[in-house]
Amino acid sequence: MGHHAANAYLTAARPHAFTFLDDRLQRALASLGGVELGTGVIERVMRELNARTDIGGSRWRTGGMRDLITVKTAHMLHHPIYEQLRKDILLPTTTGFALSGKVNA
Repeated sequence: MGHHAANAYLTAARPHAFTFLDDRLQRALASLGGVELGTGVIERVMRELNARTDIGGSRWRTGGMRDLITVKTAHMLHHPIYEQLRKDILLPTTTGFALSGKVNA
């Protein structure tokens, strides 16, 4: 039973994680040096997620991690929903001044 689930998972992941197997994509990206072979992209994402979530004593729920991964992926892929999320979440600044000159820190 487990091998059927693994097969379904890998089949679903193929267009996203195994781009080097896509002949059409290889031809399209040949002039740019081709698709990345290996797991470099995935490893970079995982390192960043670990850095953001492995903060001493913090506990992440599954929903929170899912949200973080969704937003990070949308940002990396320049998905239009990312800009909409930024507009919805980030409030415009309401301060009427700006820091200028030297600031002692």
